[in-house]
Amino acid sequence: MNLKINWLPALVIGALLWNCSGPTVEYKRLVRKELASGERYDSLFLGTYFGMDSKDFYKHCWELNHQGLIKEGPGNTTVQYYLPDQEHAIRMLFYPKFYNNVIYEVPVEFTYDAWAPWNKEFFSDKLLVEVIEVLEGWYGKGFMEIEYPERGSVWVKVDGNRRISLWCQDDQKVKALLTDMSVEEARKKEDKGLSSK
Repeated sequence: MNLKINWLPALVIGALLWNCSGPTVEYKRLVRKELASGERYDSLFLGTYFGMDSKDFYKHCWELNHQGLIKEGPGNTTVQYYLPDQEHAIRMLFYPKFYNNVIYEVPVEFTYDAWAPWNKEFFSDKLLVEVIEVLEGWYGKGFMEIEYPERGSVWVKVDGNRRISLWCQDDQKVKALLTDMSVEEARKKEDKGLSSK
């Protein structure tokens, strides 16, 4: 007796099971657990923090600039900082987002100064590895890789209210986003309340 096996249903079921127990579900569980813990991790970098008001942020940046640690980024729309102790110069550009006049999110961009289209050694996939090492030094280990349809691979670390996300924007840039998820959740509820009126 010759049995023909149709593998398609088995593959579809396998894919569905993997999606139900894959990194995205694990990530969502982690977010719920960390937010429910009530623990706060407000520290960002260079003495900035979630909840810092805009006036204090500008004053702090002026002092860091005066010390020669930072300067204005291109077009004077970001803060520019060079990561210390790197074999190749890595530039970090950032500027926080404010909600109710306090920092709740910080988009960051990392690039190698030596990047060039012909210089594969300084492409973003190599930079991502270095940036993760730096951030693990700042915030501890625990970055997990998850797949997003819009961005592809994203490396995420969640501690209490603080989420750090990293991804390759293109061949040159690594983007990061540090978010106070408690404020993000409050904003979502507020937006839902306004849209239902």
